[in-house]
Order: sequence, then structure tokens, then C-alpha cells
Amino acid sequence: LGMQIFRCDARIDSECGMLEDGTCPDTCSDLVGDPAVCVFSDTQVWNYCPWDSNSNFNTFYDGIVTLVFVTTGEGWIEIMVNGIRSTPTFWPGMLFFLIFFIVAFYMLYNLFIGVIVQEFELNEDQKEGMQLGYFRVKVLKEIKRKRMKKNSPSLPDSARTLVGDAPSLESSSFARSGENGDNAEEEEEAEVGPDDEVKLGSGAEEGVTVFWILPPPTPNAQFPDAPKNLRAYVRDLLENRWFDRLILLAVFVSALILAMESPVAEFAQVSADFTRQADIIFFSIFSVEFVLKVLDNGIYWESKSAFFRVSWNVLDFFILLFQALDVSGLAGLGTLRIMRVLRPLRLLNKIQSLQLLLLAIQSCALDMMNVFLLWMFAFILFGVLGMSLLSGKLQSCNDGDFVGAPLNIGQEVGSPIGWRENCVGNYWTSENEGGESYVADWSTVHILKPRVWSNPTDGPSGLGFSFDNFAVSLQSLFEVSTFEQWSDTVYAAAAVTSVGQQPIAKASYLNVLYFHGWIVLSCFFVLQLVIGVLVDSINQKSGKALYTSLQRNWVQMEMRLRKLKPLAPLATPESPLRNKVWFLVNYPAFQNTITAVIIINITMLATESYNMEDWWREFIVQTNWVFISIYMVEIILKLVAYSYYFFYDAWNVFDFIVVLSSIVESTAGSGTGLQTLRILRMLKVLRTVRLVRRARRLRLIVSALIRSIPHIISSLLLLMLAVFLFSVLGVQLFSGTKMGYGLHRRNNFETAWKGCLLLIRVITGENWQTTMHDAGISPPYCTTDDEAKIVLDDINAIGDCGQAALSYLYFDLFYYIGNNILLNLFVAVLLENFFTLQSNFVLAQPHLESYQKIWRDLDPLGKGKISIWKFRELIQKLHADNNPLGSCVLANEIKYRSVRIELMQNKEEHDELAFSDVVSTLSLHVVGAHGLPYAEMIKRQEKLAYYAQLAAVSRMTALYRGVKMQKNKHERHREADSEVLQVTASQGG
Repeated sequence: LGMQIFRCDARIDSECGMLEDGTCPDTCSDLVGDPAVCVFSDTQVWNYCPWDSNSNFNTFYDGIVTLVFVTTGEGWIEIMVNGIRSTPTFWPGMLFFLIFFIVAFYMLYNLFIGVIVQEFELNEDQKEGMQLGYFRVKVLKEIKRKRMKKNSPSLPDSARTLVGDAPSLESSSFARSGENGDNAEEEEEAEVGPDDEVKLGSGAEEGVTVFWILPPPTPNAQFPDAPKNLRAYVRDLLENRWFDRLILLAVFVSALILAMESPVAEFAQVSADFTRQADIIFFSIFSVEFVLKVLDNGIYWESKSAFFRVSWNVLDFFILLFQALDVSGLAGLGTLRIMRVLRPLRLLNKIQSLQLLLLAIQSCALDMMNVFLLWMFAFILFGVLGMSLLSGKLQSCNDGDFVGAPLNIGQEVGSPIGWRENCVGNYWTSENEGGESYVADWSTVHILKPRVWSNPTDGPSGLGFSFDNFAVSLQSLFEVSTFEQWSDTVYAAAAVTSVGQQPIAKASYLNVLYFHGWIVLSCFFVLQLVIGVLVDSINQKSGKALYTSLQRNWVQMEMRLRKLKPLAPLATPESPLRNKVWFLVNYPAFQNTITAVIIINITMLATESYNMEDWWREFIVQTNWVFISIYMVEIILKLVAYSYYFFYDAWNVFDFIVVLSSIVESTAGSGTGLQTLRILRMLKVLRTVRLVRRARRLRLIVSALIRSIPHIISSLLLLMLAVFLFSVLGVQLFSGTKMGYGLHRRNNFETAWKGCLLLIRVITGENWQTTMHDAGISPPYCTTDDEAKIVLDDINAIGDCGQAALSYLYFDLFYYIGNNILLNLFVAVLLENFFTLQSNFVLAQPHLESYQKIWRDLDPLGKGKISIWKFRELIQKLHADNNPLGSCVLANEIKYRSVRIELMQNKEEHDELAFSDVVSTLSLHVVGAHGLPYAEMIKRQEKLAYYAQLAAVSRMTALYRGVKMQKNKHERHREADSEVLQVTASQGG
């Protein structure tokens, strides 16, 4: 299709040369510069075929290569612009590339993630078998515990029953945090056990003596009347929230001062003396904290909560140790000063959400290492293959015009052949090695440069990509796997000829298959395994990895049931006018009309632009008042219909705020002296959010996103911490490095804040290779420290050289951690939280909404409770509405009676049924016991059997009473008949 739409003769820039008579060809008629050269005019550039010899759709090969770049996002905007320019109108090119990019990148490419995540799933039989195995292990542990308790009566009672101690598979911070409202944080704290090594307080064990001389804190259970001793005061101090806040503040301030330091005095924001004094103060604070924790919990052997038995405390100690060496000022420890960048890691011992997130990553560390080893195997395989194909062949002369005669003897004029030994002398050029003009495209300024035979370079550092040895081959493959500027590598590899010969475009076009194979294996499969591993790790932590699809659906439904509330009472108003208005606002046609108005309003907002025509601006202003009027009428009608019940609905409150802000913005925002109120104009975009309440699936997605916010914030904190650590490290390594194309005045390591901005660009892949190459600049392209001391006559002077090896290690490590792990952690969290009910699940959101509406009809006062005598009516209405919540109960009389008995447990006959109790019980009966985790399934089956027995007894009792009543009725009839006969006989006699 692309060949049919975009095929045209590609522009060949080399043909735009000056003719023998000193004039320019008709295709590039502008003569500029001194010495003069021929260039394309603006009209010729736009009207001429925009494709070049590499990127075009003239052949099937070129089209495939171009579309592969679009799939990976490499320069796809520029490719789309060329497609738009190659057709008479912009629609074909824009639609073609937009549709292809959305389908190829956002659907097909990301489909690999879904396929890989699915492959991590066990089948249903395996999950059920593992649940049964865990249950058996738990039972055996409980039996062993009871035997030990019998043999040792002094042991404390665990207060847990056999079945209740079985694994629920739901005890996880990831399973329920963000789901249960305000209790999420408390649940997370309760669910972190000692095996996770998360220190959530002092928690020292009672009766433990520290250092063989310090007795346990008193008073305690053994000595309740004893006075407070030293350890009791220490524990009180450690458990004081203000002490924790003080330590946290010290960590933040210490990190802040660290960020203000720089090895280059010109960029340092604090003096060396101030830094030294601050280090002493913070070292003293953290030393006191260390001593207090040791006094409270001991060092190691005293108890399980001893200081060095908690991994986070071990991390704090090593940071304190490096800080002590730094404060000591001993000679020869300059290299260790780099370890000061680890100080912000103290936050890991203070912020619990980061600990939980790291535990999830830690639990999959072995799998991550296996993925990394698999990736290394692919690196080695393709690295060796790349060396055999491209070693020494990527080198070329920086003067692309030296080919042919006269420099290359035996070649004709215009020949593309050139040899290394002829790449000598100097040449005039107005462009750098990247093809960019030194001054501007419209102002050609030539400089004299020496001809150099080298590998492709990226900027003034002289570093670039090649496959000349194994190390640089691996580095080049890593850069290709990031999808950033990998087209340059592909085009260079497709142009290789032989060692010592100038490359020729498409001379080895089959080399493209080598890079396509690497992209498919590395990026489409191996790197996507990282997401699969992270998702599986989160599922393992939450227990969801062992859920069957039915169990997982039930867990999701259970979360919804916890949040399900009765609808606000909508009693029909008694006033005739309000009654008519009430029916109007609840009429589906009215709601659909408002939805259409919102869509039209959004479309009108999208037509606004800078420097609009006056008549169109006036039209938008007038239509804006029309829309506001419609919204005002809607609000007024609902206020009339619902009265104060209007504000019971959060969406109604949101609509009211949007309309009110729109009125204020349109009236007061344009008034004299009230220009500051025009910030309210931004609130107009909130009108688009009103569509959310009218789209059921969109509401589900938004609710899933809201559930993900706590984990997204934790992931964001971890990402920010990593960026800050690497930024401080980058300042220590690359501050003062000579600037180039990647490192410049807005993108550098002069301060930690600028370093953070640079690393955020790196983590998104924006031009990160050029930044890495500039940071690794080496002599003779820079000034060394020795040269700087001589030139400046200053023994403290430093040069502007970087370190190539450290630059590669630093940026590769940060990109891998940041992009392949931390950013993928966001994807994993979203995938885990965006799990919605399967389409084949028996319960769905419409069934819950049906239940809410029918309940509201039976509970007009909105109390949230109904009489037990209305239960059958509720079930019958649900059944009439094809709702399984009612149909499953009416399957037979025994089922109905068992559900009724379950609801009436611990209730009197006059008690009422609560909204949440009824929907939870009905849902449990719909999903069945087999839809619960194994331990819960066992308990549920026992309950169902018990309720069924009671229901059967109840049914038999009712039948017996019915038969007895019928028998008594017949006996009474016979007695009455006999009396009538006797009376008749006596009268006849």
C-alpha cells in the first residue's frame, strides 16, 4: 500500500552540484555561500520528492525497512511528514502512518507483552494442585505446633484454628492496598511479616538481655511494677514519631546538601567548609540513631529483631561506615568519597512503600538474573556474528566526495568507489559529520577540515558505533536495542563494501536482516520477559499467581462488592411539577441529549487555535454561552427534581463545580483587573471528564487507574530516588566535562538538579547515546588535567576530559535499570491493577447496578436495610431482570431456604437485612465454593452443607406441618359432616 501511495523518485543530494559553466541545475537553482555552492530552494525542497535513497517506498525492500523503523518509533514523525509531502493532500500520509503506528506499536508490539505474561501463568490444574499442596503443608505445621504446645504447655497460644491458619492467598500489600480505602496502609503494615525483613518499628523481643548486662525494658509482663530502666527510655524514644521525623528530616537535608556539592568549585552551591561541618553533624545524628537501635534490639545474636539481622539496618550501617571514613579526612581515601552518593539510600529504611516495592523486585531477582543471562547469550551470539559481518567495514572517509577520480586512481569521475589510502589532505565543508550545517542551512559557511578515515562518530568526542572488537560490538548492539538512532547503524551496515573501501549505499542490503533479527529476539522477546517477570513477582507476592481464573475473578468482584453502596433514594416528588421534572431528568432520551451536547462542546473546544479569525472567535464565545446555558438548565432541573439529594451524588457535585467555574470564567475572567481569573479557563477541559460517568467501560478503566495510584506513587518514588542517586554520581564523574552535541548548557552535570533533568531525558531514550559519547570525550579532543595545570599555572586546575569506559558503564547501567526495570515496573503495576473481570464470568457490573436499582425500590428511605419479609420479593425481581443474583436462589426451595438461613444467622425474626450482607451472600452462592481459594473453599463447603441440612429440616418441618394441618382440616370436615348427618337424622326422626 505504501508503494502505491508514496512512490516517487528519491532526491539525490549529490546530483545538486555546480555545472561546468558555473551555474546550478534547474532542480537546485539557488547559488549561496563563498565559495558558492548549489542548494535546493525552499520551493524545490517542498515540491520535490521528500524521500532519500535510504528511506522511501520505491521498492518493497525500502518500504519494509522504513516501516520497521516506524514500528519501533525511530524517527517516525519525520517519515510521516515525508509521506504527507509526497501526496497532493496531507490526509493519505497522515492517516497511513498514524494507523500503522497505532496498530504496529501500541497493539502488535505490545501484544508480545500480553503473550509473554500469559505464558508465565500456570494452568488451572497446576494452580489447584499447588493450592492443595500449600494447604496440606499448613495443616501439617499446625499439627506440629499443637504437638509442641502439648509437650510444652508454657508456649504462648497462637489463637489460630486449623482451617483459619491455612493460606488465604490474599495477604499482600499488592492485593488490597489501594482497594480498601483508608485502611490500605494499615493492611500493608499488618501483612508484612518477619520473613520480609521490613522493620516497621523497634519490635524488640521481650525478655532479651543485650550485651549480657542490659536487662529487658521494664516495666514488662514479668515485672509490671518495676521502674523504667535505660532500655525502656530508649525504646520510648525510638517509637516516638517525632524522633522518626527528625531522622527523616536529617536524611533529606543531608541529601540536599549532597546535591549542592560539585568537584568543580565553579558549580558548587555550598562551600567545602560548610559541607565538612554538615557532614560531622549528620554523622553524629546517624551515629546516635545506630547506638539507640543497638541498645534496643541488640547487635546480632540477641534476638531475631537484632540490628544486623535486618537488611535495611545493614545498609544503614555501611552508609554510616563510609560516612565515618569521609569525615575522618584520612589521606588516600579520595576514591571512597564517591560512596557518599549512597547516603540518600537511608530513605529505604524510612519509607515503607519503597521497602515493599523493593521486596517485590527482590523476590524476582533470580528470574531477572536468568533473563539477563539469556540476554547476554543473545549478545554474545549476535556480537560474534556482527564482528564477522562488519568488523573494519564500517570505517569511511569523512569527506564523502573524495570517491572516484582524481583522488582514486583508475576510477572514473562520479564513481562511488574510494579507498582508505586516498582519504588524505583537506577539504572544504559547511556541515559536520552528522550532516548538520555549522551555521544554518540558508547561510553556508565553509571551513577547511582534514580528511579522516574512521568509524562513524557521534559528536566531537570521536566516539560512535562499530563492530571492530567484541566489546564495542556488544555496546553497539545495546544501543540498537534501545531503538534510539538505530537507523544510522542499519543504514551504515547496509552500505559496507570491504575493509579499506568507502561504503556504498545498499551495497550489502541483506545486512539489514541481521539487525532485524536482533531487534526481534532482544526487544520483542527477551526484554519483554522483564515485564513478565515483574508481573509474576507481584502476583506471587499477592498470592494471585496461584489463583485460577475463576478465583481471580471472584477476588476482583469481592473488591467491588466492598465498595458497592446503595443508591441514593429517589422518591418520586409529590408536587406535580417536580414529579414531571423528575421523570424528565431520568428519561434516557434526556441523558443521551446531554451526552451529545458534551461531545459537541468538546469538538468546539478542539477547534480553538492561536490567531483565530475574529468571526470564528466570536462564534466560539457565543456557542460557549449556549453550552453553559444548557448545563445550567440541566443543573436547575436536577435541583428541582432531587432537591438536596442532588448533592448526594459525587458526579452531580462535579458537574455543579464545572458549570459554576465556567460561569465565573466567562463573566469575570475577561473583566478589567480580573485577568488572573482567566486561569479558570483551564477548568473548561474538565467538561470532557463528564463523559466518564456516561461510559461504563471507561468508568471501569478510570477506577482501575485510581486503584493503581498508590503503587504508581511508590514506583515513582523509587524512580526518583534512582535518578537522584545517579545524578549525584554523575556530578562527581562528569561535572566540568567539555560540552558537545549531547552535553550542552541545558543538558549537563554541572549541578545535581541539571543532572536529574538530563537523566530523565536519558531514561526516555531521547538522544542518550550522544550524551554518553560526549561524557566520554578523551584526548586529543579535550584538555587533560596536566595540560590545564600548565596552561592555567594552577595546581588545582582540572581539565574538561571525560572517561570513556566510565561513561559507557554509567549510562548503560542507568538506562538498563531505569528503562528496562523501573519503567517496566509501572507497566507491571498497571497490568496487575487493570485486570478486569473476564467476559465469561457469571457476574458483571450491570448485574451489580441492577441489584442497586431494585434495592432502592424496596428501600425508598435509603436506610440500607430491608425487612426479611421483602427478601423473596427482592429475589423475584432480580430473577425477572435476568440477574443471576436472584436466579441462583430460585433454583429450588432448598436453595432459597439455605440462603435465607445464612442471612438470618445471629438475627432475630424482626431484624432487617443489610445491603452489603445480602449482595455478598448472593454473590457467594452465584460463584460457588469452587470459586474461592482452597482454604476458604473448605470452610465454605462446610457452611453450605450445614445450611443445606438446616434448609432440608426446615422444608421437612414445613411439609410435616402442612400435612398435619391438612389432616386436621380433613378431620374437622368429617366431624362437621357427621354432626350435620346427626342433626339431619334427628330432625328426620
